[in-house]
Amino acid sequence: MNIRRFLRSSYVGQAFNDYRLFDAELIQNVINEMKRGKAAGLDGVMTEHLQFSHYFLPCVLAKLFNIMLVNGHVGLYLLVLGNRLRFLY
Repeated sequence: MNIRRFLRSSYVGQAFNDYRLFDAELIQNVINEMKRGKAAGLDGVMTEHLQFSHYFLPCVLAKLFNIMLVNGHVGLYLLVLGNRLRFLY
């Protein structure tokens, strides 16, 4: 038996409801409160990249975070190498 299925079948947690979802306003507020001038993370994204990005980015990030919450896992990792996209499982 798969250990993940076994653990999930016996899990009794709080019910998932709509008030726990991310929205674009929350994401935008968090991005705006981030300090500038800090070093980039392992992904190379700096705070300034997020703060000066397109206004649609918080909407996309909110959808992504909500999908991860509903599904219970992160999913595929996307690695950009030059002009090629590779998916790592």
